[in-house]
Parts: sequence; structure tokens; C-alpha cells
Amino acid sequence: MKTLSLYDSAKQTLAYFSAVLVLLAIACGWTIVVSNQALMQSVRSAQIRGVFRRIKSELLTVESAQRGYLYTGQSAYWLDLDQERQGLEDLFREGEQLIEDRDQLARLHEVRRLAELKLRELSDSIRLYQNGEPERAKAMVLQGVGHNLMIQLDSLLDQGDATEDGLVDQHRKNFQQATRLLEVVLGAGLVGLFILALVWLSQVRRRLEPLTDCVEMAGLVARGEFPDEKLEVQAFDEVGALTASLNRMLDSLVEAATQTEKAQKKVHETSLSLSQSAVEQAAAVTQQAAGVQEMSTTLQELSHSAAQVAQQASEVGGESREIRASGNRGLRAVQESGEAAQAVRRGVEAMAETTVTLNERAEKVEQIVFSVNELAERSNILSINAALLAASAGDQGKAFGVLANEMQRLAVRSKEATVEAHQILHEIRGEIHRVVMLSEEAVKRVEAGERHSSRADESIRALVEVLQRGDDAFQQIVAATRQQSLALRQVEEALLNIRESSEQVSLGSRRLEKEAESLTQLSGDLERAPLVWARQGSR
Repeated sequence: MKTLSLYDSAKQTLAYFSAVLVLLAIACGWTIVVSNQALMQSVRSAQIRGVFRRIKSELLTVESAQRGYLYTGQSAYWLDLDQERQGLEDLFREGEQLIEDRDQLARLHEVRRLAELKLRELSDSIRLYQNGEPERAKAMVLQGVGHNLMIQLDSLLDQGDATEDGLVDQHRKNFQQATRLLEVVLGAGLVGLFILALVWLSQVRRRLEPLTDCVEMAGLVARGEFPDEKLEVQAFDEVGALTASLNRMLDSLVEAATQTEKAQKKVHETSLSLSQSAVEQAAAVTQQAAGVQEMSTTLQELSHSAAQVAQQASEVGGESREIRASGNRGLRAVQESGEAAQAVRRGVEAMAETTVTLNERAEKVEQIVFSVNELAERSNILSINAALLAASAGDQGKAFGVLANEMQRLAVRSKEATVEAHQILHEIRGEIHRVVMLSEEAVKRVEAGERHSSRADESIRALVEVLQRGDDAFQQIVAATRQQSLALRQVEEALLNIRESSEQVSLGSRRLEKEAESLTQLSGDLERAPLVWARQGSR
């Protein structure tokens, strides 16, 4: 049979405790309910009896007022029956709300019916009295239906009070029985709880006894002593599982001690090998660092030389660019001089055309001067003829003679002017001829200048192309030099990284050597530990 675990046993015991507590709670709750019912019944019965008493009091009051009015005839005894009937109706409704027992409720309805008959009888007797039949009205009250109705009402109301007293007594008895039952249940529950607690504590103590052996074994293992005998597993609960686990732990520790001794030997051998490898690696790294340092120095010198070459190539390239710029400026100047020569040629040709036109116009003016000279000759001849005619005419021809003289004088002046104009035109034509000659010579010189300018343009263009090719070559040289310098810097950085890596490897070698020393020390510690355990285990 499988033994329950401590946890399951605790749960089972807790379930028993809970069941007992639930029973106690149910008993207490039932007792409280019964007591509450008894209390409520007492209060309700008191209220119902109060309603019955007030109904009886109201009926007696109405009957007394009726008799006082019938025997004395005084209106002071008169009561409003409708108002009294409404008051009784309110009391009956209140009673219906309070009464729960069916017999009591039927009794209340009977009281209501009789009260209504009583009020009707009172109303009839008063009406007889008011109609002049007082004796008959008194007889109705004393010996008739009204007297019998009051007797029945008193009997019913007394029965209602007795019924309520019986209900109160019944609930009181129920409460007393519930109280006695609660006392019995509480006593039995407490005894049961005490017995359950004793049983559970005894079981727990019995099942926890093996823990003492487990604690002693754990103390021995903590001091490094391995007992030869294992613990006995007495149950299959948590304590049994702990005992079995301690036995397995002891076996694992013994096996771990054996493996630790083997590992100690391997660690010692590995530490010696690592130490030797670290020394050899440190020597190789030192040689590599020296070679890297020499290569770094050489590369720095090459980088410096490459930088100087790049600088000189840049300077030559700058001078080449300046020469090319000067060639471009000269080319632009030659082009501008050629354009200016062409403009001069066009101006000279225009001036030659203008001179030819002016010469043609001067010839026309000279023809006009010849015509004017011819007119002056004719006018002179005409004036001479006129003077001859005037002389032959005598006094009548004096005026005509004066006119002829004047015409002769004008002709002489015109001839002199034409001669002077002819001389001026001759001089102008001479100047025009010289201008034409100079223009032709200027045109020839301009054409020669254009030819020289064209040859200079071609030469300068060839020079610019040569300079352009030279500048491109220098730019390529500069670019190649810069690339070489960049490559040298990259190689230098790579060597620097190699040197740093070598230093890191050297540091790693030193750390490896220290770790090898630590492994050697650890090997010694591991070598001493199994001996201690063995000595303590053999005692």
C-alpha cells in the first residue's frame, strides 16, 4: 500500500478539520435561525395581540357610546359609525399583514364579519331610537343580536390570544431544543478536533523521525566524512524521498572525488604544456614585433618620399595649369587681334568705298564747276555785247550799261570762283587718290596681319593642346602618387594593427602563462582535497 505524502496527509487532516468546522457552523447557523424565528414570533405575536385588544377596545367603546346615547339621549355619547368602521378596517388590514398562521387568519376574518354585523346592529338600534322606539332599541342591545355578537367576538379574540401564546411557547421550545443540540454538537466537535490533532501530531512525529539520521549524515558530509552505510528508506513520502536523495548524493560525491583526482592530473599536465607554449609564443611574437617595426620604419620613409613626389608633381601640375592658362589667354588675345584686324579691314574697305564715292562726287562737282565756268564765259561775252549795245544806245542805254557792267563783274567773280573751286577740287582728288593708295596699302598690311595672326592662332592652339596633354599626364602622375601614398598609409596602418595584435598576443601569452600557473596551483589544491577526504573517510 502506498504511503501518503506529508502534503497529502496534511490535506486529508485539514479536510477532516474543515468538515467538523462546517458541521459546527451549520449547527450554529441553525440555532441562530431558530432563535431568530422565536424572537420574530414573539414580536409578531405581541403585535397581533395588540391588534386584537385594540379591535375589542374599539367595539366596546362603540357599544358603550351606543348604550349611553340610548339611555341618556345625550348627543355627547354619539359617535360617527363610519369613522369607527374605517378605524376597525385599518386594524383588520394591519392584522392580515402580521398573521401568518392560517387558522389565525381565518379567525381574524370571522372577527371582521362579526364586527361588521355588530356595527350594523348598532346602526339599526340608533335608527330605532331616533324613530321614536327607544324601548325596542334598548331591548335589541340587551337581549337581541348585539349582545350575542359581543359574546362571540370576545370568544374569538380570546381564542386568538391563546393561539398566539401557544405559538410563542412552541418557538421557545424549539429554541431550547436547538440550544441543547448546539451544546452537544460543539462538545462533540471540540472532542473530535482534539482527537484529530493528537492523531495528526503523532503521525507527523513518527514520519519525521528519519530526518534526524538525515541531518547527522549531512553533517558528516559537510565535514568531508563519507559514511560507509547508507540511510534506510522507511516510507515513500517526502522524508523517504529525501533519504533516497541523500544516498544518491553520497554516491555522486564519492564518484566526483575519484573524477576530481583524475582531472587534477590532467590539469597539471595541461598547465605544464600551456606554460611551455606561452613561452614559445612570447618569443615568436617578440621576433614578429621587431620585423614589423623595421617594416613600419621603411614604409614611413617610402610614405615620406611619396608625399614629396606628390607635392612636386602637384607643383609641376600647378605650373602646367598656369602655362595652359597663359596659352589660353594668348589664344584669346590672338583671336581678339584677328577680329580687330578684320574689323580694321572692313573699316578700310568701307573707307575706300566712301573715298571712291567721294571721288565720283568730286568729278560731278568738277563738271558742275566747268559748267559754271562756261556760263561765266558766256555771261562775260553777253555783258560785253550788252555794254556795246548800251554804248550805241546813248543815254537810253545807260541803265542797260550799268546792268551789263554788273553782269560782267559777276561773270568775272564767278570765273574766279570756278577757278578757285577747280583748284580745291583738284587738291581734293589728289588727297582722295592718296587715301585710296593708303587704303590699299592698309588692306594689304591687314591681310598680312591676318595671315600672321592665323599662324599664331594655330601655333598657340597646338601649344595649348600639348600643355593639356602634359597637364593630364601630370594629373595622372599626381593621382598615382596619391594612390601610392594612400596604399603606403594603409600598409602602415595594417602593420600598426599587426603590431598591436602582436602586443595583444604577447599580453595573451603572459596571461596564458599566469593561467598556467593558476592551473598548476589548482592542480595542487585538487591533489590535496581527495587526500583529505580519504584520510577523514578512513577514520
